[in-house]
Amino acid sequence: MDDRLAGGEHSKLASLAQVIREVDAAPDMETALRVVVERTRVLMAVDACSIYFTEHERRRHVVVATAGLAPTAVGQVQFGFGKGLIGRVAESALPINLAHVPEAPHQEFVRQAGSGPFHGFLGVPITHRSKVLGVLVVRQRAVRCFDDADTAILTTLAVQLGGAIAYARASGDLCSLCRPDGAERGWIEGLPGAPGIAIGTGVVVFSPTDLGAVPNRQLEDPRMEEQRLHKAVARVQEEVRRLSADLDGPLSAADRALFDAYTLILDSPEIVEAAVARIHQGNWAPGALRQTIEEYARRFDAMEDPYLRERGEDIRGLGHRILMHLQGGSGTTGDGPSSIILIGRQLSAIDLGLVPRDRVRGIISAEGSSLSHLTILARALGIPAVVGVGRLPLEHLDGQEVVVDGNRGWAYPRPNPMLRQEVECLIREDREFEKDLKTLRDLPARTTDGVEVFLYTNAGLIADVPLMEAAGSAGIGLFRSELLFMRYDRFPSEQEQMRVYRRILQAVAPLPVNLRTLDVGGDKPLPYLPLVERNPMLGWRGIRLTLDHPEIFLTQLRAALRANAGLGNLRLLLPMVNGSPRWKKRSP
Repeated sequence: MDDRLAGGEHSKLASLAQVIREVDAAPDMETALRVVVERTRVLMAVDACSIYFTEHERRRHVVVATAGLAPTAVGQVQFGFGKGLIGRVAESALPINLAHVPEAPHQEFVRQAGSGPFHGFLGVPITHRSKVLGVLVVRQRAVRCFDDADTAILTTLAVQLGGAIAYARASGDLCSLCRPDGAERGWIEGLPGAPGIAIGTGVVVFSPTDLGAVPNRQLEDPRMEEQRLHKAVARVQEEVRRLSADLDGPLSAADRALFDAYTLILDSPEIVEAAVARIHQGNWAPGALRQTIEEYARRFDAMEDPYLRERGEDIRGLGHRILMHLQGGSGTTGDGPSSIILIGRQLSAIDLGLVPRDRVRGIISAEGSSLSHLTILARALGIPAVVGVGRLPLEHLDGQEVVVDGNRGWAYPRPNPMLRQEVECLIREDREFEKDLKTLRDLPARTTDGVEVFLYTNAGLIADVPLMEAAGSAGIGLFRSELLFMRYDRFPSEQEQMRVYRRILQAVAPLPVNLRTLDVGGDKPLPYLPLVERNPMLGWRGIRLTLDHPEIFLTQLRAALRANAGLGNLRLLLPMVNGSPRWKKRSP
């Protein structure tokens, strides 16, 4: 009996994962909502599943999708704030589970839905960034006590919906569902990363290993894109054949069959021809590849057999390899608009360095915080940034005009003329304010009672030196050497480090440079130094890490000391050291 229960739970979890994949791959919000209500109704064996959107400005919760209720319930069945069970779930932001719904809170629902009574009720809030966006509900006509596993499933789906709703609001899909006139444009809400307001054209940056982040783009020469795709596929075919041959001895025939499967997939004309067809429909090669790989991978995802279902991941893996050869880089090029809003899932300081600095006007990153290297660098460069957005509508932002408000942590795709005019006015005011500040640059930094204060600049790149000089800084108070390490796919050599440190010290001399030794770990990992521990924020990082790796620490110290020869303006700062040791005097 226990084994059967465990098997049932495993089946539910597998079905839940499939629902989440379908929601994530849905082409629009309406499809995503329909997938959730229909699949959840079957998965949880309930009579009805409904999704309510919360409209804060109208103070109501309205049905936007349902399976089990009449289609006329969409847009008609609604509850005001604090009204009924839906209002209670939203107000408390907690699940409500009732085996038998009392008569009073149920009468209004029965009247609006025009259906018979439902007794079993389970509702969970749909939230994003601690804000209630709606309610996900399942109902049973018979008395039913939903268990903890049911609550966990519904909560998981609600979390997925939270990101999807935020995505839809940013892309404008939400307006068409809740507001037939579509009068209100969407916006993106995140965290303030770096202050300021900017407007420019969105340029999506993506990793060559992140196929899902590739946006759609219009192309000018389909034949050239087709040739690029064929060359990339041919290179991956050669890689697979070479790897299979190299492992001919160590692997058994059964294990080598995996490479045969890869070869069959790559040799199959279906995938390449489908991608080529999408290219000739107007999408560039990486976008056409993403669409095609996801289409075929989802077919395997939907299969019942676990072995065949796993082949969907194999197809995605091959897609990543093709993309790497197709791009050969990060997805950015030197060409593009003169005013760029840099956009990506997980932008880094290095991504910012890949784009001409004088063209970057703003930054939007799905991940990150106000303490990340990206935001620190953005503040130093005076580039407005919004981070920690969550799910980003990349297709709706790439190539579109976008406003970045780093003060509030908001971004506005496709601003209307009135908003655009207001933004341009604010930008002019900021420029005037900066001009006024420049008049103070050369005045002594001294308090009214005569105390002199030294103002220093934080830096991490040689390009920060002109900014330091423009601000009238007394030197570099913190040089983040880890940014140098992040530019490499390995530890930089002593000579490579010495050259960079020497340029910084020479450019700033005779003013001081406080060079912080390598500070990685926690929220600042190196891609070639994986750190896995229970408490990365307080554990193996900073000086603890480098003392455990003297070969790294001593190499950096030698490079810094060599760079300082004949200059004498180097100061060293050791990260994660909060004071000198206290020595206890031994009694005689």
